[in-house]
Amino acid sequence: MTVPQAESASAAPLTGKLCRDLFNLPKPTGPPRTTMPDPAEIAALGELALDYVNPAEPVRNAALPSDDPAKVRTEFGTKYRGKSVGTEKHLFARWNAWLDKHPELKTKAEINGAFDGWRNSYVTVHDNNARGHALHKLVVEKLGLTGDDWLCEKTLGPKGNQVRVDIVHRRTLHGFEVKAGSGHTPDQLAKYKALVDNKTLSRTTYVHGQEPDKATREALKNAGADSARIKAKPRVTNIQPTLPGGGCATGKVQTLAARCAPGPMDPSSKGQNSKVQDLAKQTGRNPAEARRYQNLQRELGARDWGFRRPGGIDWSTLELSYLEVDPGTGDVGYSFQADDNPDEAANPSFGGEETLDLSSDAFYTWLALPDQVFWVNLNPDHPDQVTDPLFADTKAARVLLEADLEMKRDFTRLTNPETEVGAAYWDSLRTNPDGSVCWPSTRQWIYAAPAKVRQEGDRLYILDAPMSVGKERMEFTNYPDGQEPCTASDEIMDHNFRMAQEHLAPVVERLINTDPKYADLRSVYRARVAAAWVKQRNEANPGPYDAIIDSGDVSLWPEGTGWKTKDVWDDMMENDWTRVQFEVTREEIVDGEPYTWTYPIYGGVELDKSPRKQTPTEEFRRDHPELPRAVQASRVDIVGYGDEDALVGGGTAQEPIEPEPTPTPTPTPTPDDPPARKDPPLVATG
Repeated sequence: MTVPQAESASAAPLTGKLCRDLFNLPKPTGPPRTTMPDPAEIAALGELALDYVNPAEPVRNAALPSDDPAKVRTEFGTKYRGKSVGTEKHLFARWNAWLDKHPELKTKAEINGAFDGWRNSYVTVHDNNARGHALHKLVVEKLGLTGDDWLCEKTLGPKGNQVRVDIVHRRTLHGFEVKAGSGHTPDQLAKYKALVDNKTLSRTTYVHGQEPDKATREALKNAGADSARIKAKPRVTNIQPTLPGGGCATGKVQTLAARCAPGPMDPSSKGQNSKVQDLAKQTGRNPAEARRYQNLQRELGARDWGFRRPGGIDWSTLELSYLEVDPGTGDVGYSFQADDNPDEAANPSFGGEETLDLSSDAFYTWLALPDQVFWVNLNPDHPDQVTDPLFADTKAARVLLEADLEMKRDFTRLTNPETEVGAAYWDSLRTNPDGSVCWPSTRQWIYAAPAKVRQEGDRLYILDAPMSVGKERMEFTNYPDGQEPCTASDEIMDHNFRMAQEHLAPVVERLINTDPKYADLRSVYRARVAAAWVKQRNEANPGPYDAIIDSGDVSLWPEGTGWKTKDVWDDMMENDWTRVQFEVTREEIVDGEPYTWTYPIYGGVELDKSPRKQTPTEEFRRDHPELPRAVQASRVDIVGYGDEDALVGGGTAQEPIEPEPTPTPTPTPTPDDPPARKDPPLVATG
């Protein structure tokens, strides 16, 4: 891009800290760069390694030293300033100080239950700040912005409306904002626009380390700002594994969410580095907790590096979309796909930990039990055959049963002639000679349609996992009191059965594959597809899941709430089978008398089979060219995929990297060490 000369070029050049001095980089030996490289030149750099140290990594698995908050306060106090980030002294003093600002946490259970998510936010904030600082340095270094005219972290603008400009050329007044993530802050962008409008800056360019999201691209365009992308592959060199069950590994106090089970997807004793698990713990269980976590990163001193916050994806839509399993090393990688949450600021998404646990627990359940037990059945004649006893006390069984009942209720709702679908259905039915309407008793059930996948060696991409609805004629004996099956000719019965298949079944099938109320079913079925693939591969080459596969032991992944399978059958019998759902008045039938119908509902969900259909190479590369890169990047970030989706994942823990000796750099400003400059920080860091 060509950098325009500022209209105020006759004014004295800006003064401030040189970028090379901020990052301890050498002065250029050749002619200094005076313009920013255009996007093509930046793209030509390729993917650049971005290694950095997260000062908070040492406490990633820290557990509360006592279940008594008063004892933790007595031992560590609330004065965290001056203590080193990443030490237990700093962590617990910071925790105590934060609790002072949140009196809504009153009981011991509420306080201790909030710690895991708070600790994960603490680690995340320092990780984001360290990565943003590292990318800022990489931009300066790789683009050659080390001459005498390049200033860094220069505060500009009138008091009360200032912005800290990451990079600015002191003569041309071209300003650059570095974002390690994919987003932007509307308020900050508005300030940049004001600086350009009043000639303080000649131009603004945002440089992102991730592909800018749709909202950011549109906002930059509307503000007249340029956009550039520098491809950086981040790696935390001192990363610590997340161990199963939190305190299980340390023997310290267990928080409410801690479990000593493998999860979410990695049974390895190495532990894992799981961005999705980190973020899920920072979402809360309700809207109030979600808003608390949204504010927490700011309270802990997060700078605006453009990263998505935990509430920025719709956790209710989380589904497994990728799995890689190396049977030789035992290493595992995974990625989940979710919808973006466009209303993050006002309504951050919550429930991430529950949704993630559901998918993970279902995955292990599918692995541990034999395929033939994966069925549920709500039949009025068989209260003793709701599901297989081995499968009964699992989250997956609960989800399948609840989805089965909801599916039957949808069929009933759709037969109501007050709906568009129901009216068309009733109009299509054939009547008996006396004008009455009759159709056969039927069984409806949900079953697995072939999943669209791409298998490449040790990697499985789940591109789509649809489900279908089956419907067949079936007679029952346990009819509601006073109700008997109606009669009609075989021709009428066959026709009316086909009309239900034609008018009702496709609508119910579409609901199952798209409606939010079936999101849990879609989540556990995605896990079923992945587990079936793992089982098949394990037969020829046993891998890290071998001890779990077909073990018959699901004790580590129970349903956990005291729920029983018969609860759903009882619900059906009480609220659906014996209760009139609505009345249908047909003036032209039975001498004009109103007719009241009770609709029987019965059927099941059968996931004993998990068919897969391989996507050809050419089609995969054409339709999903960025997916392989995106799933790998999602191990350390929430990564945008398309305009409305996001990926976030994790995998087996990487080994910490021994750092090479380097000159002592200027330390990254932290909430506890005020920036070494005269310009005031623009983000509250207390």
